[in-house]
Amino acid sequence: MSAVRRQERPSRARRSAEGRIHASEQARGSHDATRPARGLSAERLLTAQQLADRWQVPKQHVYRLTRQGEIPVVRLGRYFRYRLDAIEAWEQGPEWGV
Repeated sequence: MSAVRRQERPSRARRSAEGRIHASEQARGSHDATRPARGLSAERLLTAQQLADRWQVPKQHVYRLTRQGEIPVVRLGRYFRYRLDAIEAWEQGPEWGV
């Protein structure tokens, strides 16, 4: 039996000798977590679990309210996020506490 040598794959973020990202990486639009996303300000986004903890309810209740269109939501791909300022405004609305 001959030993089969596995070739090493280059890293996903290939960098040139100067440390720049190759054009293929730039075209793919690599994510830079240090910069704010386009169109979003520095407002805090909550997950369903964080919102459930805030309200002391099960996470599924938050998802149920989301599906019913009862609470303000931001859709990020397949994920739901909740803007803290929008949730606080919604909590102050006339329906809260009824």
